[in-house]
Amino acid sequence: MANLHILTNPIYAGVYAFGRTGSRVSIDAGRKKVVRGFKKERKDWEVLIPSHHEGYLTWAAYERNLGLIADNANGKNPMSRGALRRGEALLAGRLRCGHCGRKLHVAYSGTDGNTGRYHCRGGFLNHGGDRCISFGGMRVDRDIGAEVIVRLQPLV
Repeated sequence: MANLHILTNPIYAGVYAFGRTGSRVSIDAGRKKVVRGFKKERKDWEVLIPSHHEGYLTWAAYERNLGLIADNANGKNPMSRGALRRGEALLAGRLRCGHCGRKLHVAYSGTDGNTGRYHCRGGFLNHGGDRCISFGGMRVDRDIGAEVIVRLQPLV
């Protein structure tokens, strides 16, 4: 988590920023409740001084990194790629449905619980209907794994 704080801090790119987070005050059961640390939009930051000092990387590289970090977040945006998930399936978190574009999920079964099946829940989530697609993962994982091994061989 500490690495994420470093990578998302503008100071890493040579930019001084102040007021990136704020607090909200509300009344809960007759008592004052203060919630601190909610992130503000960049346009709402109090101070932003580009080229304040020498950074470890350029502002463009910093913003690209922010985009990659956001794209790797799971559950934040249904169209983001998301980070790889745990499990035996080789392509978990890497496949998308050809019908609705959502990420395919993996369900495990079998005697050891390690046989994966890729499926899309888009139709169910959108309309309460059946899954868009569903297929066994053993053959797909085997064929993709074999192709990766072929591609990793040294060129002759």
